[in-house]
Amino acid sequence: MNWNSWFLLYVIGNILYNINKSNPKPLSNRGFKVLLFVFGLGLLSYPVAMDPTNTIYKYLKLPFIPNHNALWHGLGCLLVFMAVENSLFLKNLLTNKILCWFVKISYSIFLTHFLVMNSWASFIFCKLINH
Repeated sequence: MNWNSWFLLYVIGNILYNINKSNPKPLSNRGFKVLLFVFGLGLLSYPVAMDPTNTIYKYLKLPFIPNHNALWHGLGCLLVFMAVENSLFLKNLLTNKILCWFVKISYSIFLTHFLVMNSWASFIFCKLINH
């Protein structure tokens, strides 16, 4: 049987939503919420551009799921959202003013970095071609 990863995420999301809707505070243990958050971040770090056979992620390869990236990244997002939704500590941590300010400027830093690095690489390439 060949499962579509997006369909699995839809089903898992519906199940988690119904659990959270029926019991507004399903997660009462603070340590479990933080563990859920960290495990979600670990799933979000599943490699996209490389083969995971020589990494710890080789154990996450399932033969009946064609798109591992979508499944593990989506499941990681669901776990992170579920942990943050039920944890005042994580909400306060992620809405910190310094962190929010950094998030606001990070895209401009990325664009500036991209332009500077590409300009520098082009300059070096032109200098090497002339030799």
